[in-house]
Amino acid sequence: MLGDAEPMAYYVGVASRGARDRDLLADGYAVRSQPWYRRTLAEREPWWSTPYFNETAGGTWMVTLNHPVIADDGHVIGMVNLDVPVRRLSE
Repeated sequence: MLGDAEPMAYYVGVASRGARDRDLLADGYAVRSQPWYRRTLAEREPWWSTPYFNETAGGTWMVTLNHPVIADDGHVIGMVNLDVPVRRLSE
């Protein structure tokens, strides 16, 4: 969260794969209690998830790059995640 800004957590999907953009906080998704969220903020270095089946992204196997966003003063202010279809890694 930057300054007085409200926290945000958006999922941006590829419509051609059946995914839809979502405001995760408005949907009631408990982002801050997720293990991947806590791990990313604690490790402070990017890391890849193990493969998982992602229904939200249109029912495909994915891996996710989780990357903390670190402010100039060194504290973590958020994170960015990038889902990559496993099949893309083998192409």
